Amino acid sequence: MRGRVTAIHGDVIEIEFIGGLPNIHDALSVQKPDGTKLILEVHDHTSPTSVKAIALGFTQGLMRNLKVSHEGGPLKIPVCKDCLGRAFNIFGEPIDEKFPIEQFSLMPIHASTPQLSTLTAASGILETGIKIIDLLSPFPKGGKVGMFGGAGVGNVSMIS
Repeated sequence: MRGRVTAIHGDVIEIEFIGGLPNIHDALSVQKPDGTKLILEVHDHTSPTSVKAIALGFTQGLMRNLKVSHEGGPLKIPVCKDCLGRAFNIFGEPIDEKFPIEQFSLMPIHASTPQLSTLTAASGILETGIKIIDLLSPFPKGGKVGMFGGAGVGNVSMIS
């Protein structure tokens, strides 16, 4: 499936396809005139022949009528035991300068949330080291907790 760039609005790229559209969240690639490859992710079907995609890199040098290729599915990242504790970029490439990962399976970055019944609960309390939080509202390990708020929610102290 091939398309061409029809408009560029910052990081949002409009692409026209002939003969079908890629799915939402599918990866696209475009070869820029300087020889670098830009990865895009389909965000919206705007008409029966065009999509809007988000650029996952610098759009400098991108121009209208450049050819766009479908990458065959969504963005995928490596998944295996060796991936635990490692740092990857959005394209699944290791960025922590450690050993390369050799045996892995690729999984899409967009996946459904696991059923709550399949999750195992971590036991214990996460100690923050902030006495008032640890005493009055301890955080359970393995969960999500909103701890700090933004401006105007009462978390600023004035010292005079």
